[in-house]
Amino acid sequence: MKVIGKILKGIGIAVVVLVLLGIVFGGGNSKKASSDSGSDKGQVAVSENSTEDEKQQETAKEEASATETSKEKYTITDEAFDTSNPYMASITGKLTNNTDHDYGYLQIEYTLYDNEGNQIGTALANVNNLKAGATWKFEAATFKAPDEIGSYELADVTGF
Repeated sequence: MKVIGKILKGIGIAVVVLVLLGIVFGGGNSKKASSDSGSDKGQVAVSENSTEDEKQQETAKEEASATETSKEKYTITDEAFDTSNPYMASITGKLTNNTDHDYGYLQIEYTLYDNEGNQIGTALANVNNLKAGATWKFEAATFKAPDEIGSYELADVTGF
């Protein structure tokens, strides 16, 4: 019986890790190109069949995730899809450096999709010397025409 309990506990932990990875790396950041709506936040659900120990672990992981979210390295606001140029689309917005250190280089990257959900390209923007606490008004550009793009998704923000 103890072996089955350990197996179920291991499976439960693996599922939680996969859900959290899905939230961090792919959940809720997809946008329709014509929309300015905010991103959705994922929720981790605890099964009714979970043991008390598993439920406590779930609660601790959710609290840790909430703490990490409130201390994000950056915040993106005023995100918008710019269609003013008929030959070249861009995604504009503001990125705030929430850390206490300066970035010598910072890049934001969006993945672009057509109306059928096929990936068709990327939009990129970069900046040098972003100070701690500073805000950068970015314009991530692509050579795709606005009418080719059905939706976009924040892919990554990298910097050093």
